[in-house]
Amino acid sequence: MPMCHLSQRAYNMCTSCHVLFRELHKIVFLIYLCFGLKDLIKDLKSELSGHVEELILALFMPATYYDAWSLHHAMKGAGTKESVLIEILCSRTNAEIRNIVQCYKSEFGRDIEKDIRSDTSGHFERLLVSMCQGNRDESPNVNMQQAESDAQRLYQAGEGKLGTDESSFNLVLASRSYPQLKAVAEAYARVSSVK
Repeated sequence: MPMCHLSQRAYNMCTSCHVLFRELHKIVFLIYLCFGLKDLIKDLKSELSGHVEELILALFMPATYYDAWSLHHAMKGAGTKESVLIEILCSRTNAEIRNIVQCYKSEFGRDIEKDIRSDTSGHFERLLVSMCQGNRDESPNVNMQQAESDAQRLYQAGEGKLGTDESSFNLVLASRSYPQLKAVAEAYARVSSVK
């Protein structure tokens, strides 16, 4: 969720461009088929490579499929692209997460939760598994008392003690709404600057 007016405008522009590109690719795809040309996706793959290929092909994929595909590739083979897992699982709505989980299963024949468990570990694994449940509070309302309480809990679990209690961070990060998390971050800044 964008944090400032400028970010909101940029986000809205990107969303509009994304919708425009999706519509444009449908038209190009239909024209391609109408003229009896070969498979457009196959032709694009043969002509492009690297990040440009991935970008152009992504424009031709439904968003849910692209997210599932990205998650699959982030955990495929040696190493894990943790930033991809975080970007997708921590920024999508509950409905989008559930659709991604379903698409992942149907398209790749794999259980995303099992793949996360086999490619990650510890508190990070638990956070991602929590995120792929799609159970985040999506209320736009902010409870300032809860934000202050969460900020205090996070401070005590992190800076306020020797070692870190990651389960407290997972509880807050995986379950609170985005507006609530913003309020928690602001309250945390106040709590940590006082102590």
